[in-house]
Amino acid sequence: MVCHYCGFDYSVMARPTETPTPVKSNGMAITALVMGILGFFCGITSILAVIFGHVGLSQIRNSNGTQSGRGMAVAGLTLGYVVLGFVAAVFVLTLVGS
Repeated sequence: MVCHYCGFDYSVMARPTETPTPVKSNGMAITALVMGILGFFCGITSILAVIFGHVGLSQIRNSNGTQSGRGMAVAGLTLGYVVLGFVAAVFVLTLVGS
């Protein structure tokens, strides 16, 4: 359908547009962040933060843009490694000091 005054093609407006696929947060990344935070209170969860963080990063990388949460996964990894380093340092200092 074309306007007879200006020549505008109204059929362009009638075409359905593609709806973008919603981006979801990766569950492993969320879990890594939560476990990394809990690692400050219970050191064993920092191991889980590192595992879930690496798995989450891999899943996000392979999702072709359908999953988000890279920042959460990196934060969980960082917190996990920091707590593990602190626990290892305390362990070594305890062995050396005794």
